[in-house]
Amino acid sequence: MGYLIDSVDHERQIDCDEIDAFSNIYVVIDQDRVVATARVVYSKACELSNHISKEIADGWQLDNFIEHFPKSVAVSTKFVILPEYRGTLAAIRLTSQIYQDLLRDGIVFLFSICSPSMIELYQQLAFRFYAPAYPDSIGVTIPIIQAVYDWDYMKSIKSPLLKAIGDHKENRVQEASVDWFYRQFGKKLDVFVRDVTEKEIHKAIENHLTSRRQAEKDIFFNMSLADMQTILSECKVIQYRKNQIIFKEGQQEDDLFLILEGTVQIVARDPNRKEYTLASGDSFGEKESYQERGRTYTSLALSDSTFIVIARHLINRLSKKNPQLMAQFFKNLELCVSQIPYGQEQKMSQPALLP
Repeated sequence: MGYLIDSVDHERQIDCDEIDAFSNIYVVIDQDRVVATARVVYSKACELSNHISKEIADGWQLDNFIEHFPKSVAVSTKFVILPEYRGTLAAIRLTSQIYQDLLRDGIVFLFSICSPSMIELYQQLAFRFYAPAYPDSIGVTIPIIQAVYDWDYMKSIKSPLLKAIGDHKENRVQEASVDWFYRQFGKKLDVFVRDVTEKEIHKAIENHLTSRRQAEKDIFFNMSLADMQTILSECKVIQYRKNQIIFKEGQQEDDLFLILEGTVQIVARDPNRKEYTLASGDSFGEKESYQERGRTYTSLALSDSTFIVIARHLINRLSKKNPQLMAQFFKNLELCVSQIPYGQEQKMSQPALLP
């Protein structure tokens, strides 16, 4: 996946740690080749708090769940699919088998994490977004949870996991966990991450046009309102709290952010590069989105902020559906990043031209 993680043996291409000894390891094999894998560890198999970092455990609010369901929660990590198998049935087959095993083994909650680019996939798998995102050593991390027996929700989103319920469909013994979950988090569900509304799209466009005045070096330059709406209508909205890092310099992330509400500070380690403050209507992440490279600066929410995330995979998908529109979008991204020499100081009136 392009990540240089200290705990991984990159020379031998092995990723192994102490949790593997307690885990169920799942693989998808195509013609004797492993093309996808994931790992699931149950709370009844080990003390999760002894093997998971405090940062991740706090993000999940894991202690609260362990207190009420000490032997009935699980954690899924290291979900990796070879690039050529993404978008195939490999992900569904893998996750369906995991889900069947959770039902069989009496697990009521499954925790995981995802990046903005993976939101849609995890939504299909009935994961909910119930806590704010935070940055880790790799990138933006969003805590997610699957209430295993929340079949009503699965039906409402037409999750492919419904086919995996099988003989468990008459077993409603575990529904108490779902009731507890909604009492605890009902008001927070899908607040931090959700689909963008039509009202928010119009607000984002208005803010952006006011901020940018359709400058030539702008992500939506030479685009109609309908074009802008086409792109933004398929995006996601993510909320960050005041003083929360959105992403760190060096992280392997390539999503583009459009500020709907709030203010953001841009900081780079290079002393020759200025700090900037961005506001509603401004965008950032153009360079990484265009070049698909790691972050070249750190971004910090100076206030409670709301962003529309234009994920790189969304750009790629729209390029197939509407190549003419996205050709203009790529051209705009190129203009945003190609005309600014590295280290050149920018005027504060032009925050969109960040290198």
